Amino acid sequence: MRVRQQKGETFRIITACDGKTWLTWPTALTEISGLAMPRLEHRTSRSPFQHGETLLGTILRPRMVQIVMHLRGCDRPQMWALRTQMLELMNPLLGAFKFQILFDDGNIFELWNVVFDAGFTASTIGQVQPETQSLAFRLIAYDPVWYSPPQSAEASSAELEPWLVFPMAFPIMFDVADALSEIINVINSGNWISHPTIIFNGPMEGPTVENLTTDEKLELNYAIAAGEVVTIDTTPGVKTVTNNSGDNLLGYLSSDSDLGTFHLDPAPLAPLGVNQIYFTGINLGGTGQARIEWYNRYLGV
Repeated sequence: MRVRQQKGETFRIITACDGKTWLTWPTALTEISGLAMPRLEHRTSRSPFQHGETLLGTILRPRMVQIVMHLRGCDRPQMWALRTQMLELMNPLLGAFKFQILFDDGNIFELWNVVFDAGFTASTIGQVQPETQSLAFRLIAYDPVWYSPPQSAEASSAELEPWLVFPMAFPIMFDVADALSEIINVINSGNWISHPTIIFNGPMEGPTVENLTTDEKLELNYAIAAGEVVTIDTTPGVKTVTNNSGDNLLGYLSSDSDLGTFHLDPAPLAPLGVNQIYFTGINLGGTGQARIEWYNRYLGV
């Protein structure tokens, strides 16, 4: 008789020191909430004698994820040992961790900057065996948007032009002899804005990247030496400009650069999610290059 393998989404907690635990739904993990829309905060204003209010905008609040899981050991001491292992993963001394969902079709979604918030309430309701226990706890993701890492970077590169390289998160790479002046179409396939990382490899002078779709740019009044790599990270809470020696180059950004807001729009804000990215630079040698890296991000799963 052929036994049909039970399928279900797999949830994983990954700590900063690479500790892991796997929770398969609906077996080990029996109930979960908070995966779709995060909490919203609407900013409004009201003038004298105005009926109602005027909506100024909406921001996302931290995401709350409620989990109920089923612990089952060979005996009661092992059951409590499993509980202790879960507690160790969420030790605040280890810092924030990732909460990951792996779907049967291979898609992966991750929450970053997640910490334990409350709970670890134990219950035996519905458990008829003494070595079993239900465990409930709550996580909070201060970055409430889901990241979707690429599944296979090398496989994607074969479908594009030979000079495109895919190390981790869909980067686009160019290599030109003396001057860089290229417009490429970068597709944000998610449904939320993405904050990319821009990387310039020297030699290159006056490296600039513009998003013609959002009318934002980043310009460095700086000459990158041969062998030097300059990285501009536009992630909120980071916003850094550094080289591979660790030097802070933030002061070389032009006064009209948009480091605070530079992003990639999703559809329909950008038609079909296409952002036109314009790279420029002069006095390039044989190794002068520019590339952009980003994650597609989603409001919910």
